[in-house]
Amino acid sequence: MQFDGIRALEQTDTSPRAAERQLELLRAMTPAHRLHLAGSLSEAGRQLSMRGLRRQRPDLSELELKFAFIELVYGSAIAAMCRRSARK
Repeated sequence: MQFDGIRALEQTDTSPRAAERQLELLRAMTPAHRLHLAGSLSEAGRQLSMRGLRRQRPDLSELELKFAFIELVYGSAIAAMCRRSARK
C-alpha cells in the first residue's frame, strides 16, 4: 500500500480491501478532522501508558507517575529537567 508516495506499514491483520477503504476514509476527512483523530489516538496511547505505569509502580505519587511517563517518552535527561523545575 502506498501513502503519499511512501510505502505504509503493512497491516497483517487487515485485508487489502479493508486497508484501502481505511485510506479512502482518511483521505476524505478534512485536515481538522484528521488532526482531531490524531490527537484522540495520541491521548488514548498516553492513557494506556499511564495505566501500565500505574500498575507497575503503584507506590508512585501522581506527580512521580507523570515524571515516569516523561522519562518513558522523552528520556531520563528531560525527566530530570522536569523534576528539577518542579522543585523550584
